[in-house]
Amino acid sequence: MEQKLRKYQNILGISGIATIVFGVWGIIKTILFIVLDPYRVDGSTIDIKAMYLQFIIWVIVYVVIDLFFRVFVGLSARAESKGKKTSILYLIFAGILIIVSLFWIIRTFLLIKEIDLMDILASVIIDLISLFALTETLIYGIKLKKLKG
Repeated sequence: MEQKLRKYQNILGISGIATIVFGVWGIIKTILFIVLDPYRVDGSTIDIKAMYLQFIIWVIVYVVIDLFFRVFVGLSARAESKGKKTSILYLIFAGILIIVSLFWIIRTFLLIKEIDLMDILASVIIDLISLFALTETLIYGIKLKKLKG
């Protein structure tokens, strides 16, 4: 049982760090998409003011919602992996982030006809790895809580 506990704690700690790192990746990806792609999906250009407004809105959305949730989940997973008592709320947030991540990945695959596949391939691979880290966080967070009783 002690060996299982340490294994779960180790995996949870690593996936917690990965969750935070991929939250930062989400912000970088959004900034790059907005700055480097001044065309809408339908091909029409966006003027500079609209692009700046869109940039501000997306960064705020990611900073406030996505990154906050990921940092909360990641830090809570790290605390849980070090034996500290944590709320089950981080597991709920991890589940929500998994659903949102699945939605964005599916949406990206649906837009492949309109966006060049090679342009988004690296992004999709990283998003899938991020989804894996979130799923590991959820699974091992639940296993660890059950094991501790």
